[in-house]
Amino acid sequence: VYAYMAYKAFGKENPSPNDNPQKGMANSLLAIKKKISYFMVNRLLSWDPLHNHGNPTKSTEVNDLIAFVKKKETRGQGKKSQADRPFEHSEFKQVLDTCHTSVEADFDRKYRYPAMMKFMFHFIARGDDAAHVFKSSLVPSMQYPWALTCKLRWSKNVRESRKCPHQILLGSMNPDYCVMLSLSLFLEAWISRGQGRMSQWLFSDGVTSASSADDEIESRETNHWKSRLYSCISSIVKSDEFVLDPAASSNRTLANHSAKKYATTHARRRGVLKDFVDIRACWKTKKSTQDTYTNTFLPWPDIKAASVLCLGGICKYKIKSGVNISDNWLSNHVCPGISSCFGPRVAAILAKPLLWAAMNEVWCDYLPDGLHLRIMNSLAEDAEHLQV
Repeated sequence: VYAYMAYKAFGKENPSPNDNPQKGMANSLLAIKKKISYFMVNRLLSWDPLHNHGNPTKSTEVNDLIAFVKKKETRGQGKKSQADRPFEHSEFKQVLDTCHTSVEADFDRKYRYPAMMKFMFHFIARGDDAAHVFKSSLVPSMQYPWALTCKLRWSKNVRESRKCPHQILLGSMNPDYCVMLSLSLFLEAWISRGQGRMSQWLFSDGVTSASSADDEIESRETNHWKSRLYSCISSIVKSDEFVLDPAASSNRTLANHSAKKYATTHARRRGVLKDFVDIRACWKTKKSTQDTYTNTFLPWPDIKAASVLCLGGICKYKIKSGVNISDNWLSNHVCPGISSCFGPRVAAILAKPLLWAAMNEVWCDYLPDGLHLRIMNSLAEDAEHLQV
């Protein structure tokens, strides 16, 4: 095991203290260690060199080799890191703006992918997390009836239901980053087109249902849209028109994990406690007795992190006083598609940002023509009754 890992890092089985690990990094060796250890019968035992018994990946030699490679990397003598770096604000906005200005015929690039990216930023999630969100996970908040909550059941570190409580979904005063606005627009347009009506996923087209027993088909559905999202991001950041932020801390690549790293970095830079970020991102923390007895639904830490991820501040969409627009009218005339799939309560919440977009002189041009025309016709027909 030592010889193999040394060869992967140094290109030789017995490196000297003067050799530099130009072939592989310490993280790669840790991944190799984990994978080999999985197949060891005695993987929980340490390695006994006298009797050649136990798990060899836990031997002193292997651990010292990994520590040696880390030391070389710290000194700048190791292999250059290929890890994705976080987006900077201007770079993330460039990706969103490029998607927003796509031709309307490219529905996914103009509406689906921006909604997924804003969702990922707001929940500190990966593309895989967003692609696997169920429609049934999106429900109104019990504490704040004007907001929504969602569950990230597929998050990488979620191993039990306690680890995926309902998390708050808030609107943003900056419409370019408002996940509630983007989500309402995408869902209503997607469902109205027909593809989104039967899918059990929030962002992915699919034919499977909650009672489906074919995990392979489900994986193909979600992986398809995750891959397409990543391809879209990659094509934008690699284009000649894309401008890298001069304030970027390194010249490492922008890729699949850059959005999640950007959300984490943004929250920490604005003073959100590390534990709050861990709760928002559903990251695994060191288990203690408290974890067993404490309810995992912790509104304040979650909302604290979510509020910072609402650029410009939290936006509460509401109807102006004097206007006689009811929740029932909103769900039936603004978001009938969302109402048919999510129910009238969710539709009434998402209809408000969509109605705002239809009435806004800038965002009205972003709506699909058919959707915008339908909303405006409904308003015109009921204008006298609604006192608009």
